[in-house]
Amino acid sequence: MKIRYFNYLFNQDGKNIAPSLLNLFNEYTSKSDKGPIKPIEIAEQPYYLISSEEADGLFYLVSINSNSSQRYINKKNFNVCELHERLEEDELLGSLTYIYIDKSSPCVSILSTLGSPRYGCLETFVNCMLESLDNAEDLENFQLVEMSEVVNKTKLKNLEMVVDAGFTLNKDSSKFDTICDMLKLDDNSAEEVGSFRVIIERAPKTTLKGCLKNLLDDNELTELTARGKDDLLKGALTELALDASKSLSENIGHRVNITLDQQMAAKFEANQHVARLTKSFIRLHNVELVELVELVELVELVELVE
Repeated sequence: MKIRYFNYLFNQDGKNIAPSLLNLFNEYTSKSDKGPIKPIEIAEQPYYLISSEEADGLFYLVSINSNSSQRYINKKNFNVCELHERLEEDELLGSLTYIYIDKSSPCVSILSTLGSPRYGCLETFVNCMLESLDNAEDLENFQLVEMSEVVNKTKLKNLEMVVDAGFTLNKDSSKFDTICDMLKLDDNSAEEVGSFRVIIERAPKTTLKGCLKNLLDDNELTELTARGKDDLLKGALTELALDASKSLSENIGHRVNITLDQQMAAKFEANQHVARLTKSFIRLHNVELVELVELVELVELVELVE
């Protein structure tokens, strides 16, 4: 499974702002800590936001639209206690997305299990959720922005460990026709292909450093990416891109003595790229960091003026 990292922002009077998403989620989930809860419907499917009992800042976005989740959850009388009980039995419960929110900056990490809502559903959910919150009247257009890093050839060549690499071959490449011939695509079939995306994985006990160097020296390859480490013995695997945007992510596994919630929180705190890329995001999008109390005071001031 893969954890993906995002920054976020809202719009307010034409400005990009970032109030605490954690405070907004806490306000929303505090209304449904006990008993049946009301879902938000997206494309005629019910979605629920539940706070985790395993770590602060962790939430679940739950959809009851797949056969796997319906086996575990009572769709007609869904409640928070029932979900926590089911998670104790199986934390890989279908149709469940894990969300970890940073307490001090506009960034989140998201882990989706099989059949669970993707981040586009989370954007829609939050925008619908705003309508029911007292402190969010002026907030609109919630957006998630993938954390990304653009690097040069030198950075990629200096990776100590490379576990996989990928590149795109478009129709301008001389190798495009060669691959079409290899796949036995006739002219009509080849016309339907916009580009080929090639993924290279390393063989056991080897490194792709030499292979990556050759790829970097080939000017016909575009959207070149590599996943690896700067230091062989330290840090998490990082996905980097050559002159293109690629999201920051890292792998996570199901373990016996530590929950997925706890792993997400620990990895978030240990990931050295998050703070640096968040600073770049704030500068790039001219994001103003605000507290919810400031929004309330602003609304009251406007009402007094009116």
